[in-house]
Amino acid sequence: MSDDTPTTRPSTWADPIKLEGAPNLHAVCGDLYRGAQPTEVGMLGLEAMGIETIVSLRAYHSDHNEIIKTGLGL
Repeated sequence: MSDDTPTTRPSTWADPIKLEGAPNLHAVCGDLYRGAQPTEVGMLGLEAMGIETIVSLRAYHSDHNEIIKTGLGL
């Protein structure tokens, strides 16, 4: 790693959002959000925000148990 590698994200990168059960949630732009693995409570909160689809980039895990009580699509 070089000495000029930033240690924190630039403030213009994304806007942080506090939502129970949705750690590290950020609004990137428009209708695009990113975050860590939401819990069932987080999935319900994301649905309440108007989010309709969750894209998981994890290869060996399913969000089925977390998403089952919502109308969210995977």
